[in-house]
Amino acid sequence: MADPHTQELFVGCAAGLETVLAEELRELALEGTSIERTSGGAHVVTPRGLAPIARLNLELGVAEQVRLRLGRFACPDLTTLAREAAALPWREVLTPASALRLRAFASGSTLSAARALAA
Repeated sequence: MADPHTQELFVGCAAGLETVLAEELRELALEGTSIERTSGGAHVVTPRGLAPIARLNLELGVAEQVRLRLGRFACPDLTTLAREAAALPWREVLTPASALRLRAFASGSTLSAARALAA
């Protein structure tokens, strides 16, 4: 994320409802927000903080999830994956008592260790 005053979110919805979701997002009229409709939902950039995330979770009707993007990086090998994942700003969004469910997706990857990717 280039701008320290914003955060990137992915708001997911059921297939076929992306247009409805994008319209709901526009109707919320969150100040300082940009919306890009994508397959399976929308990419949303909002001002940094929990208030926009809470509002999206509470007020969107067709949204199934709101995910915060902590970072993005190229991952040519598992060592890079471990190093880059460890460098993400976890302390900004988690407390020591927080539960964490992590998902990783690979598209066109040369990494072949599926079990290591899922671990």
